[in-house]
Amino acid sequence: MLNEIRSLVTDIQFAETELKRLTRENQKTGEGMIEQVFEIAQNVLKFEPIFKKASMFGTRMEQREYFYRSDGELLKGFLINSSLEYSGNANGEETEEFNELFLTEDRKLICFYTVHKYPDSRKHSMQHEVTRFEAHFDDEEIYYGSVIRSLSKMLKSRYQELMTRKELMLERLKDLDSVRIDVEEF
Repeated sequence: MLNEIRSLVTDIQFAETELKRLTRENQKTGEGMIEQVFEIAQNVLKFEPIFKKASMFGTRMEQREYFYRSDGELLKGFLINSSLEYSGNANGEETEEFNELFLTEDRKLICFYTVHKYPDSRKHSMQHEVTRFEAHFDDEEIYYGSVIRSLSKMLKSRYQELMTRKELMLERLKDLDSVRIDVEEF
């Protein structure tokens, strides 16, 4: 029995050491890849101020409070991933809560816990309140591959949007050319 326990302890210690090594390797490789993607794409990434609180969200009267960096500048980033953690009625209000992962313009991944509260239990009302809390997360929890795929998907979507707008502008120019010809005929 003692030999079995010694063997298990040795196996556990080996597994813990191996897990620590793999975790460091995952973090180093993942952060390195995100850094490479950032270097390649930084000129086309759209960083927007990250808001802390928004009232009258989704309306023209919307008011926001923002997060700031330690140097006093607005904290800017873009949402990479959002996962619904809770949806239901809490204290008489329809509520949705999300874990959100942002990439900031200073190349950091920041996690927020975001709460949407809807008035009068009208879920999906455009007029509602949103509050973001910076959340602590363990680097072990990051799926770097998912983050990189999300960045790639966002870049593809942006490209498609730009191509659609480009086609629209080409159509408008053709229309203007046809108008110019008609005007010259008079």
